[in-house]
Amino acid sequence: MNRAAGIAAAVSWQELSNAIEANPTRGQRPLSVTSASGTLAVLTSERETSFLPGWNEDTTQTLADVVSLVLWVHEPMYRGAASGVRRAMEAEEAGTLLELIDASWRKYNGRRRGWVRKHLEEDLRGRSAGAEVAPAFWENARTKKRTALLVDYVCLLRGIRVALWSPSHGYVTVIPMMSEGHCNKTFVQFALDSERVLVCSESGRYGFPMDGAASAWPALVKGTSCSWSPPISAPSGSAQTVAQIQEALVALGIGKGAETKRGALWSRLQWETFLRDLAVLA
Repeated sequence: MNRAAGIAAAVSWQELSNAIEANPTRGQRPLSVTSASGTLAVLTSERETSFLPGWNEDTTQTLADVVSLVLWVHEPMYRGAASGVRRAMEAEEAGTLLELIDASWRKYNGRRRGWVRKHLEEDLRGRSAGAEVAPAFWENARTKKRTALLVDYVCLLRGIRVALWSPSHGYVTVIPMMSEGHCNKTFVQFALDSERVLVCSESGRYGFPMDGAASAWPALVKGTSCSWSPPISAPSGSAQTVAQIQEALVALGIGKGAETKRGALWSRLQWETFLRDLAVLA
């Protein structure tokens, strides 16, 4: 059974038509967005978030997983669609991502990135068949490598980075951390605790264009109560000695400093590596 047939079996065209007719916003124009800059024309909350001054949550929709997120970013029609249509779009997107695993594995060296082909296939096959999203997906993206690597895979293929903000943990991270020269379109800000996209109240952006992220995003983090941490999908420093990490920092033009704890040094090395990746794409 091909992918289109599989989706039709899960959601009939009559059900799709009924869902479209039941959508009270079906006659409205799609939201005005550009995927390159992340400009959002409408729909922001009137109240700024307490942890990120100048940013609001988009209260119109929660996004259960990374498949929903990339559709929200790239498909304006997804935002205004009825739930049945959104489910069909999610199944279609997951099916496409499933079909791209082999080619993407070769193109981006999946083994080096830590991808586990079996896990990607299992997770995306379930979504393509219309399965419900696993509970606590975004919390798992913060704490479980398998889920974080799924986010890494999907975001890399769809040309976005996502900053995951969790004020309850005083934490922010970014996936993918390394872009392979590809994630150069949109840098999305996302609230883990509420599972909602964050929108800048001044500009209407739901992210940073990459030509400004190299300097603007680190400055944004410094002005909040959240500290950056490498994503759990990032390489582990367990095999690196303190001396080796310090040498890597020196090679990047960073002094050794007074820090001697391996964990702190490894985080610093990941941060500096991440910033340089942002700068290359700027």
